[in-house]
Amino acid sequence: MNLQIIKGLWVEIASYFGKKVSEAQVKQYAEAWAEQFKRNENDLRMAFSKYRSNSENHFFPLPARLSAELEPQLSHKHKASVAVGRLFDAVNKFGYPDPQGARAYVGELGWSAVQRFGGWRYICENLGLNLNPGTFRAQAIAICEGHSGLGNENFDRPIGIEQRGGDLISIGALTNKMLTNKEK
Repeated sequence: MNLQIIKGLWVEIASYFGKKVSEAQVKQYAEAWAEQFKRNENDLRMAFSKYRSNSENHFFPLPARLSAELEPQLSHKHKASVAVGRLFDAVNKFGYPDPQGARAYVGELGWSAVQRFGGWRYICENLGLNLNPGTFRAQAIAICEGHSGLGNENFDRPIGIEQRGGDLISIGALTNKMLTNKEK
């Protein structure tokens, strides 16, 4: 990895965007690229090529932004669409008798929509009857899209628990509490 070549590439990138950068800035960008992101000059060329081919990119990128070009992440919307697609597949593949298999197949992101819609059995019994498949798909994608940035540990937690001092309980906990009280 040649730091001088990387510096030269950063100067070219700045020139492309009409940005004047000092020698100190070029040095910082080059060092960050080489040391923090562990990237070489070929990676920089490839990342800049991808960055500039996107018509939405109009400004000089920072090293972190160019590094992200080499490791694209799926958008929240795409993750949600995939999860809901698997949810529809699971209804046919597993049916209501096998919620554990369905949950493993769908994944936690998709299962968060199942919980919000009344549970696996309800979805299996009502999809196409009381639940319009198109509407359900759109609403489930919206739910999953909102959850995709939260992390799995937040799916079973009720919304707004921090603001209300912990007095809310999740649907799963409420169901368990009701079942436990019936057995007594």
